[in-house]
Amino acid sequence: MDKKISSIGIILLIIGIILILTFWPLFGVKAMDIDRKDNSLEFKQYNIGDKITIHGTITDIKVNDFPNYYEEIGVEDNVLFELSGNVWILIENEDSLNFKIGKDVYCDIILEGQDIFGSTFEYWTLDSKDDINLKNNLNYMFYFIAGTGTVIAAVGFVRE
Repeated sequence: MDKKISSIGIILLIIGIILILTFWPLFGVKAMDIDRKDNSLEFKQYNIGDKITIHGTITDIKVNDFPNYYEEIGVEDNVLFELSGNVWILIENEDSLNFKIGKDVYCDIILEGQDIFGSTFEYWTLDSKDDINLKNNLNYMFYFIAGTGTVIAAVGFVRE
């Protein structure tokens, strides 16, 4: 048994497991956790200009067919997509989305606001559709780290 190799493998395995279990809760907000104030067009926990990393599943995509107040803020030739059935995100000056409904994604979004009928309508925006990333790609990296640690630890245990 080679203790040095086994130790490196075990450390990598532990790092991989910690990343798998804690990365998304620490570094991103679930789309389901973002709520509007009661009977309001504003969000509870956020102010205009706030930037957050959000993750969720794409549940709807609209191109020039916008719900509720989005038509009132003058959006045209834009893409609007919904995460986890809860949060709509506007991408200005785009005509398509690189992902399909059902994909798990993450992205950095900014809260913006515009006055409509005497109230401020708050909405989330994204600079470009290229700023949306598959959540699975990052998860696979964490699994790779844990798997590599397992293999290295096993080699260290059987090596003399």
